[in-house]
Amino acid sequence: MKPNTRLSKDNCDPNPKPDFHRRHRGIVGSLGYLVTMTRPDLAWSYSELSKYVQFPGIAHMDAAEHVLQYLRDTWNESITYTRGSQNLMNSGDGLTQIGLAIPILAVDTLATSL
Repeated sequence: MKPNTRLSKDNCDPNPKPDFHRRHRGIVGSLGYLVTMTRPDLAWSYSELSKYVQFPGIAHMDAAEHVLQYLRDTWNESITYTRGSQNLMNSGDGLTQIGLAIPILAVDTLATSL
């Protein structure tokens, strides 16, 4: 999908082929798992794709495949929880919090590339 292209209801297919529909649902479902577990940078894309999961069109599948390509290119990016001395913070009440190491990724970069 080209940058600055927006998905819309006009791109929906009222009768998608079962194989096409199953593949699109599978991609969107997998993205939902990734967003929840390790890839919050995909949240906007997942949100947009999930709006049209019932009647996906070709433009929706192109966008989903674009997200898959993004995943292939950034497979090593994720949230990492560590207990290294530089990531520990003392909250003052004797409790220690585990810090996050979030990859340097701009969500807006993904949003504008879809």
